[in-house]
Amino acid sequence: MEEKEWEVEVIQTPGKLWIDPSVEVREAAVGFVFVLRTRNLGGTKLEDSLCLKKDGAMLDEAAFELMPGEEKEITFYFAGSEISREDALKQYRALREDRDYEGEKEAKYRDILAKTVLETEDERFCEIFDWVKVNTDWLIVDQEVYGRGIAAGLPEYPWWFGCDSFYTLQGVLGIGNYKLC
Repeated sequence: MEEKEWEVEVIQTPGKLWIDPSVEVREAAVGFVFVLRTRNLGGTKLEDSLCLKKDGAMLDEAAFELMPGEEKEITFYFAGSEISREDALKQYRALREDRDYEGEKEAKYRDILAKTVLETEDERFCEIFDWVKVNTDWLIVDQEVYGRGIAAGLPEYPWWFGCDSFYTLQGVLGIGNYKLC
């Protein structure tokens, strides 16, 4: 099934409201944050609603007010859980915190890249080695019910496969992530 783009629909006043066509999607540790930029192009106060859709299905709606010429970011938060409704609400509240998820992610990858450094005359080979470290980190799954480990089958069917993990862990040792092993 082909994935469609995110759609934004103005509920009340089309034509007077400018919406940046690019929807910024911020992946956070516990869900997703969607940020839309809007501007009132008309000469009167707008009281409207925006609807966020994917594949034709409405996911969320936000009411807002904009004075003439005013710009605003409208944010939608999405979180979920396999465990319980309470856990999903906990994840949702964590998303709404004023927390620098992007800064945390940047710091995490700086640490990963600094852990084991390969120095050769071939800069491209060193760059590939750095990407191997980052890609290996993307295979790590934290599943509260089952634990933490290297998964295979991403993204369609993420799960722990013994043989795949065995081969991967040899590389994980090579990049210096002894704690995961």
